[in-house]
Order: sequence, then C-alpha cells, then structure tokens
Amino acid sequence: MPESHTPPRRSRLRHLGVVGALVVGSLAQVVTPIVALLTLGARDFGEFSLVYLLYAWGLSVQLSVCSEPFTRGLVRARVRADGADRYRSVSTSLAAATALVCGVTGALVWGGAVAGALGALAAFASVVRAGDRYRRVVERGLAGPVAGDAVFLVVFATTAVLSAGSLSGVEGVLVPWAVAAVTTSAVASRPRLPRRGDLTSWRREHGAHIRPLLKESLVLDASSVGGAYLLVPLLSVTGFGIYRAVSNVATPVRLVTEALRPLASRPLGPRATQVFLVGLTAAGVLAGVAAWAALVAVDHYGWDLGVVVELRDHAIGTAVFVGASLVGAMTYYRARVWASPRQLWRGRLAQSGTALAMPLVGAWAGGLDGAIAGTAAATVLGALVWVLLKPQGQDGPSPGGATPRPTARS
Repeated sequence: MPESHTPPRRSRLRHLGVVGALVVGSLAQVVTPIVALLTLGARDFGEFSLVYLLYAWGLSVQLSVCSEPFTRGLVRARVRADGADRYRSVSTSLAAATALVCGVTGALVWGGAVAGALGALAAFASVVRAGDRYRRVVERGLAGPVAGDAVFLVVFATTAVLSAGSLSGVEGVLVPWAVAAVTTSAVASRPRLPRRGDLTSWRREHGAHIRPLLKESLVLDASSVGGAYLLVPLLSVTGFGIYRAVSNVATPVRLVTEALRPLASRPLGPRATQVFLVGLTAAGVLAGVAAWAALVAVDHYGWDLGVVVELRDHAIGTAVFVGASLVGAMTYYRARVWASPRQLWRGRLAQSGTALAMPLVGAWAGGLDGAIAGTAAATVLGALVWVLLKPQGQDGPSPGGATPRPTARS
C-alpha cells in the first residue's frame, strides 16, 4: 500500500479510538441509573433516588473543591498540573464524607444497616473513581480512563447477571453498583489515604478558585437536590419516583454531554459560537422528539420497563425536559469555563431559582402533573439563561473565572 495512505488511516483509527472511548466512558457513567430506571418500580425507584441524589451532591462538592481547582492550571496556563498525590488524598476525604451521608440515609430509607452500608460503599468508591477519571480525561484525553471504564462495565454486568436470581428490587441495583465501583476504584483509581494537613494546604493553595466554584455549585445543589427532597411530602415516595424518572429519561443525552464535559474549555469565535448554538438547538429538538417517540412506543407495545411505563401520560413534558436539558447542559459547561464570577453567579441564581420554585408550585397546584410541567418549563428557562449569557474573556479564563464541571446528576 502506498506510504502516503498511512497518515489518513492512522488518523481514522485514532478517531475511532476516541469514539470508542467516548462510548465506553459514557456507558460506565450512566449504567447505574439506567438499570435502576428500567428495573425498579415507582416506589423502589423513588427510594433509590433519595440516596443517589446525595451521591450526586457529594460528587458535585468533590468537583468544586478538588477536580476543578486541580485542572484549572491546565486550562489557564496550558501546563501540567501538579499535586496528584494531594489530589487523590483530598478526593478520598470528600468521598468518605459522601459515603457517611449516603450510608445513614440509605439505612433510614431502606430500613436496614446492610443496604445502608452498600449505599455508602458504592458512593465512596464512585466519588473516588469519578475524581480520578476527571483528571485522566483532562491530562490524557478521552482515552485516558477507558481501561477503568471498561472494567466497571464488565464487573457491573457480570455481578448483575450472577445475582439476578437471588437479588431483586433496590438490592439488585445496589450490589452491582457497589461491586463494580469498588473493583474499579481499587484497580484503576489508586485511592490515597488522607494525610493530616492535606485538605488544609489544598484549601490554602486553591482557595481563590474553590470559593466561587463551591458557592455556585451549592446554589445549584440547593435546587436540584434540596428541591427534589422538598417534593417528597407533596408527591409521596411513589410519585417522587415517577417525577425523578423524567430526569433519568434524559440519560442518553448525558452519554455524550458528560463525557465531553472536560473538553468544554475550547475557545470559539463569534461565528463559531452562532454555529454551535444553532446546531445545539437542533440537537435538542431531535433529542426531545426521540424521547417522546420512545415513550409512545413503550405504551403502544406494552413493554415492561420499570418506572418508565408510568411516564406514558407525561410524554410531552418529558420530551421538553430532555431537549432543553441538552441545550442547557452544554451551554452551562461553557459558562463554567469562560464566564466571569459575577456572570456565573447571576446565571446560577436565575437558573436555580426557577428550577427550585416552578416544580414546587406545580406540585402544590397540580400534584404530579404540575410538578412535571413545572420542571419542564424551568429547564427551558434555565437553558435560555445560559444561551443568552455572553461570557467575557473568550481568549482564556480570567484569574477569577471558573472551569468545566464533568459530573452527573441523575
């Protein structure tokens, strides 16, 4: 074969490798909530979501305190960040705090110490793994954590199949999640035991970046996690499970957006930004139509897909939520990189205010139907907030700016 054909072939193989890493990484991040969505009934899914939301909260704090300040040096100075050992130490400390909260809540919700311990173990290992994965993606690209992602998927699937006959309900999701997370964390993430003074020195060194990031993140969590908990008395645990299922139907959207999140720092000129927003809006419309069609098909053919079947009467609201989530997520990720602290704070207050108030008002006025309509409308308005935001300093983040957040809330 002519030598001149070698570079294009290598380039194609490299691109295929990146796509493969993207798919594997995305599946590894969302397999747990997908399995819960498709196998649990409404009440079991509601109980599972009460614990999983707290894990998502812990992951959000880990990103703001540990991952983003660590990687900010690469975005600003185009140089390799240092302090990998302290990074793992701080990440482990935050994972332990998350595990404590999830374990206590799980024991109360599920009425048993064993289930609570499984939830704590899964949350701890998952936060450690997520922190390590973020660092690998930023330093080495999408292929960096692919081995760990593959291990997680294989162990999760194997454990789920082997335990299918003996475990059911929430335990059928908890056990594979915990086993896969612990295995991957031990094999690929190399957690480091916290050392005295690591967290203090980390806060002293990165405090200028941690403060605006954590402040913005806590407001986000107040609406996404705190607001969700406030809905439970209005909807019941079963109704809450159906409400949370709307969010999890957007999981396929996260297959792409979450994996690309660390790469959201690339600068775009005015023309490229317009093209990006038009393409993103079109993708959002297509995603919404696909979600609506999928729910109609589930109802038409009578497929037994866990709590998803309960969304047959909420297909339009779910479709609007899915489409707006795609647009809002990608524009928010870019705002985390390029917006000034003032812009980011104003955008967060506007977006989180609607996300907190509208579902609560909807639930108070119209029960489950009103809550779903409220969250769909709030997601559209939230997406508009980040679309209309005009970040300053597109040539590079300002010293007080923010950085991209790769996380997953379900």
